[in-house]
Amino acid sequence: MSNELPLIDAIANRDAPQVRSLMLETDFFVISLSSEDEPEDGDQVAAMTAEIGDFEALVAFTTKESAVAFVTDQPDLFGDEESVDGVTVEGAMLLESLPEKFGLLLDPESEIASIIDPSLADEVANR
Repeated sequence: MSNELPLIDAIANRDAPQVRSLMLETDFFVISLSSEDEPEDGDQVAAMTAEIGDFEALVAFTTKESAVAFVTDQPDLFGDEESVDGVTVEGAMLLESLPEKFGLLLDPESEIASIIDPSLADEVANR
């Protein structure tokens, strides 16, 4: 079962402990991009990011269906030479791998889209 609605409320209320708790219980889906001329990098995943105002954000989805819908509905974002794959990431790993001063954009272009700014992301990641 997805925790997306309580997570959205916790983000809106900037309740870092609750956001962290809910994220640790959730698997997320990230879009991995690679071009044909890039060498395979083993376990490294080049996850999709977005620029939001004055910060960068990792793009993640709360369901596989949301990720598929985003890729299907946004063909202009992906070049013909790019391979688009989805990767399941546990919430703990997502928080651990989120770079400092990065935010998190959840379910972009959907009715439940949410933004965790870098300040809240640092609190949620316990940095």
